[in-house]
Amino acid sequence: QSKSMEMELQYSELEEKYRTLRMYGYEVSEEEADMVDNMRSRWEALCDKAKRRDHALGAVKKEFTLVTQAQVSEFQKEVKAMHEDFMKRGPGNGAVEMDEGLELLDEFKATLGACVRKREQLGLAQKLFNLPMQGYPELSEVEASLRDLGVVYELYREQRDARADWSVTLWSELDISVLEKGMEDFDMRCKKMPKQIKALRPYNRVEESIVGFLNSLPLIQNLKNEALRERHWRTLMDTTGIQFDMNPKTFTLQR
Repeated sequence: QSKSMEMELQYSELEEKYRTLRMYGYEVSEEEADMVDNMRSRWEALCDKAKRRDHALGAVKKEFTLVTQAQVSEFQKEVKAMHEDFMKRGPGNGAVEMDEGLELLDEFKATLGACVRKREQLGLAQKLFNLPMQGYPELSEVEASLRDLGVVYELYREQRDARADWSVTLWSELDISVLEKGMEDFDMRCKKMPKQIKALRPYNRVEESIVGFLNSLPLIQNLKNEALRERHWRTLMDTTGIQFDMNPKTFTLQR
């Protein structure tokens, strides 16, 4: 209705402008004259056609309104089920190992993406049929949780991959200062995380992993000491019960 009134004001103003031009003898082309003279009747005919079409589609609109309401109701159940599944076995569960958690994070991100797209589609349908917009608090909760968990797991992924790269570096080429700098950076990022992220269960595991490796660096530094001889390595192997090949072409931190 407001759009129709706005249009009426616009063409009334245009009619008045052309009336003034004609009154002062300004020449107007036949095409412009036809447009102005018939603008009101054409708009009224268009509005009438739209009303008749809207009336004719009344039954169809009612049917699709009911379908949309049913879809919204069903989607609410899907969201609640997804939320329950997320709370039970999601990446924030304390019983989940970090590598498994990374896979679960990707899985639930994909599930969340599909739910968000469906929420948007249903939202458009609700607007189209003048239905009240439905909220999905469980979906918003999962969305926020995945965002925070993503920060923790990304740090875990980066430090895990860095350690994996260092572990295959030849012992003779291993630079302890690179390990120290890398792990100190990871440790600093871990400590600077917001309180709500530090409260997450996976955070403690990442922190323990980083601190544990940092604490092992002095030992690695001692093992890199030039004064260390083969007999010292033999003693170490006897003490730990672990045998390893000291070949400089194959010996790495992992081996």
